[in-house]
Amino acid sequence: MHDLTPWKIRPENTHSERLLALAHCVFNMHYITEHHASEGPIKTFDNKCASDLERAARVLVQSGFTNFIDDIGRRSVFVCSPADFEKIAYGEDARRVGVEEVCEAVQWLAEGLFRSSEEIDYLASLIKHR
Repeated sequence: MHDLTPWKIRPENTHSERLLALAHCVFNMHYITEHHASEGPIKTFDNKCASDLERAARVLVQSGFTNFIDDIGRRSVFVCSPADFEKIAYGEDARRVGVEEVCEAVQWLAEGLFRSSEEIDYLASLIKHR
């Protein structure tokens, strides 16, 4: 089972904690500045139409962390700062997202081609062994 480095806080394997881990992972590792055609430089999450990132993108939009900024659902922007992540993860929109869909997003991000955080890897190992 994957273990976290000693200074990291272990997230609980709950629906809200999984959403928090997804939001933090995407914000810290995949939210980058790009040049937008009409708005100039903006920070976006480009899921590259890759299944592991697409699942995370879909879950983040459904739970209220992000909004898509294009018609094909490839790029999204956070609608809040990390200081507000916990409020969203425990909010009504987040509760409406399917538990299995969130678990799949965590697992796909951990096992996919793109970088994931230690928290995502840890939660994915817990989900896999439940």
